[in-house]
Amino acid sequence: MKNIATAQTADISQQVEQGVKNYKAGDIRGAIETWQKALNAYKKDNNAKNAAIVSENLARAYRQLNDTKEAIAVNALAVPLLQPTQHRLLLRSVAATVDMQ
Repeated sequence: MKNIATAQTADISQQVEQGVKNYKAGDIRGAIETWQKALNAYKKDNNAKNAAIVSENLARAYRQLNDTKEAIAVNALAVPLLQPTQHRLLLRSVAATVDMQ
């Protein structure tokens, strides 16, 4: 069972990295699609830390597309995944998103 879990984690990590490559190449929609799959997988595995990280990536990508509403929604979904000390960082991200309007 451990080998299956390790393989799944590696696959998710590869999706996250592919999203980063897409984002850096300017393929923002491709990054969103890839990161959304990774986010769903992390949530399914109850991996709150990585789900929160991917949520921030998604919010950043939505901000790049000037989709403030979706960026805020993604950030709002990440709040329950974070530890209390991480909330400040997310609130700064939301504030930056709102300032962009």
